[in-house]
Amino acid sequence: MPKKTRGPKKVQTGEVVQNNDKAEIPQQELTRLLAIAERYEGPLPKASEFAAYERIHKGAAHRIIRMAEKALGAEIFAVRADKVTEFSSMLLSRLFLYALLGSAVYLVMQDKPVEAAFAGLAPIISVIYSTFKKPEGEKKARKPQSK
Repeated sequence: MPKKTRGPKKVQTGEVVQNNDKAEIPQQELTRLLAIAERYEGPLPKASEFAAYERIHKGAAHRIIRMAEKALGAEIFAVRADKVTEFSSMLLSRLFLYALLGSAVYLVMQDKPVEAAFAGLAPIISVIYSTFKKPEGEKKARKPQSK
């Protein structure tokens, strides 16, 4: 029966070592392990990967850049479309508000106070609601209920 030894174990090249293992890692292997743990995030691959893509398929790097440009263009278009939609809805709501106020004034001039009150009530409620309504970003998060 082989004898069990205590103490740090030796690490083979290519072996995965977790933090809780007490292993002796030679300094040259440690730098190699750290280089493998590199992480990269971004819309485009690293320059070394671009070169590899270009070696494998001529023009691949140009296609990747073009694809990233198109994605960015689509994102910009979506943001602009949201802003145009928001502006047009705000403009239409204001026009509706002014039309109701104008009709209320016209009905008062025609000696129809009940109809004028109903026509003027909606814009007044709308103005009061928009004055006291909190913007979307300022809404308070719900606090957890304590038991």
